Order: sequence, then structure tokens, then C-alpha cells
Amino acid sequence: MRVEKHSHSGKHWLLLLAAAMVACGMATTTSAAETGAAVYVWGNGGYSQLGWNNVPTSDRWMPVVVPTLEQGVTAIAAADRCSFAIQNGSLYAWGDNSYGMLGLGTSGDYSHYSPQFVSANGAWTNSGVTAAAVGTWNGFAIQGGSLYVWGSDILGSSGLGGTVTFAPQPMSTGGEGWTNSGVTAIAAGDRYSLAIQNGAVYAWGFSVASTPQPVSTGGEGWTNSGVTSIAAGHVHSLAIQDGTLYAWGANFYGCLGLGLEDQGIQATPQPVSFPGAEGNVTAIAAGGTSSMAVVDGQVYVWGYGYDSTPQKVDGLANIVNVAIGGNDNTLHPSFYALDAEGVLWAWGHNNSGQLGVEFGLGTSTFIATPQRVGAGMGANGEDLTSASISAGNGIVMAIQGVPVPEPVSLLLLSAGAAGLLSRRRK
Repeated sequence: MRVEKHSHSGKHWLLLLAAAMVACGMATTTSAAETGAAVYVWGNGGYSQLGWNNVPTSDRWMPVVVPTLEQGVTAIAAADRCSFAIQNGSLYAWGDNSYGMLGLGTSGDYSHYSPQFVSANGAWTNSGVTAAAVGTWNGFAIQGGSLYVWGSDILGSSGLGGTVTFAPQPMSTGGEGWTNSGVTAIAAGDRYSLAIQNGAVYAWGFSVASTPQPVSTGGEGWTNSGVTSIAAGHVHSLAIQDGTLYAWGANFYGCLGLGLEDQGIQATPQPVSFPGAEGNVTAIAAGGTSSMAVVDGQVYVWGYGYDSTPQKVDGLANIVNVAIGGNDNTLHPSFYALDAEGVLWAWGHNNSGQLGVEFGLGTSTFIATPQRVGAGMGANGEDLTSASISAGNGIVMAIQGVPVPEPVSLLLLSAGAAGLLSRRRK
């Protein structure tokens, strides 16, 4: 495998590493969610979603720290045209705001080049925020166990029953069992979204439901209880219930992993099997028309560019989380896997530098072998490590943090993620 080496020594990496050292101290079991660290970005900057230097930027393949986000960041979300970060419990947003998806109370403006504080609005205080997600035209955040939304209501995607708002509003109305309390996760797809409330999955949008509705009916074993993770792709969904993966939605390119070659629709969650794997599914990602999962520390991929059943990716081990990047129809996906030491691996398309390596930059070539991201890119030539990863349309964000004993769920877009981090020693 080719690994690119660099001797970059810019002040941004010094800030990043300093923040990581302050967060780390001697407590190697402290989670990134408790202390926070710097966020760095790379890839497509066409909509100012890199948030770098308060100016619009072109594509960047080398990771760079976002100014003002050098420490205290605990969660991130990258999307098509904008980006979110949670710093010290408050949500910041930047990039395209044409449909009000930044939550700033306005719409139609396109050039927020740097992170903006999402101001208080009614019950929304922008404090104690634990998770966020960005859809095609909407933003979402969880504050105090309640879900808030803003942006367009195309096809019912806001979940507010037809209401359009450009500032955060609580999602107070829903179907059976929805109380907008005890919400622990949010995933946003293409004009539809998913949420976990008290272990149950709720869904809305895409002209099917304009408010959250329980995903009550499913295939063998589905009870819609004890759900721990969700992921939303272009128009397909994934969920982990009691260690088993379930998939539903449109089966473009076999992205449901059910072995079906046609592009039909599965209207209810169906169990996905992993032949030869004995453990539980511990992490998932959905992006465009592709899917990923982690079983026994191994990465499995299916959908566009692969097969209609899960295929193991060779050369990766001890993986704790995964992410998929690309646009809505993702015919040029990129894939990411984070291991237990905080080492990030990337493969797929690198047309905008989204793999974080120079190899294959700006071409349409599919890079099939996982590449090490951040090798030798520290201020003194050391390798960089990541605590979590989020990928959007050609843009990738990562948190530099500290090791945790177990994966900590932070965020999911097409895919969002969290994981473990330790400084890699040679």
C-alpha cells in the first residue's frame, strides 16, 4: 500500500496537537465527549463548508484545523453544502444557508465562511447540545434529550407537519409514543430523517410522513426496541437492534445488503446477515447508495461499487467506526474506517481530495486499497490520530481527541461516527 509522507509544520497543526495534549493529560480513559479537542477538515470547499480562514476555499486534500475550533469540540456533522460542530456544548454551523439549514434565523445567503453560533430561540438555548445532523435541506440537533429542527420542509423533511422555520424549533408533534424526550440519536438522509427515542426508531419525510412516526413493523426479530444506532443514506436506512443489523428503503445497487439484485423497495426493516461473522454489529454507515458495518472489528461494505451482500474489506482490523462520503446519488463514494488506536483509513474516490491523501488526487479513479490518513502530517512529522469522523459530499471532518475504552456514538449523516483515540507510537 502506498502511503504519502509529508513534513508539514504549519501553525494550524501546532494548535491541533496542543489542544489534543491539553485534553489528554494522563487520563487515558477519558472520552472525547467529556473533554473535546480540535476539529480538522479536508476535501471539497465549493460552498465554504471547510470553514477555513474566514474565506471561501477551493478543494484541500491535506487536513487543516478549523480556526476557532481548536479545542472543546465533541461532535461533528459534514453534509452536502454545510458543516456543524458542537463545541463546549454549543452548536456552530457554516457553509451554504440557501434554505436556512444553518439555523441562523435567515435563508438565501450562501457564504458563511467561518463557524457561526446558532443563537437562542425560545426553548432552544444552544447549551448542553449532545448531537447534530445535516440533511439535504435541514439541520437537526439534540438538546436536553429533545430534538430541534430548522430549514426547508421539502417532502415533509422538517418533521414539523408543514411548518418552515429558519431557527431551531422543538419537534413536539409526532405519531404514537413520540414525546420529544429521551432522544439519543439523529440521522438525516435525502429529504427524510430518523431518530432514536427511548430505544425506538422514528422516521419522517419523503412525502410519507410529515411528523415522526414509529417504525413498528419489520422482519424477523424486529421489535423497534433496544435500538442503539441508526444511519440514513440517499433513500435507504440502517439500524442496529440488539446487535443485529436491519435495513429498509430503496435497494439501489443492492445497498440494503439483502442479496437482492433488483432496485425494489423494502418498506419495513429486514435483518442483514454476515456469513462467517459470529459477533454483533457494532457500527454502521449509510451514504448515497452504499452501506458499511463493523462486525468483530472487521469492515463490511455493500451497495454501489461492491455487491448486494456484505463484503469484507481486506487489510483492516480492530475497526470501531465507519463513514461514507458522497453526493445524494453517490456514484463516486468514498469510504472511511477508524481503528481502536485512532488511525483513520480511507479509500474510494479522491476527486476533491476527500481521502486526505495526495494519491489519486483530482482523478475519477477508484482507489481500492485503504490509505492511511494523516501519516507524517504532525508538526514534527508524527502521525495524526482521530477520535471521530463524519463525511459528506466530498468533505470530511475529524476530531482530534483522546482514547476511550468503548466507541462513543457522536454523530451520523450519510454517515457520522465516533471511536477511540490514542497517540500512535512508533
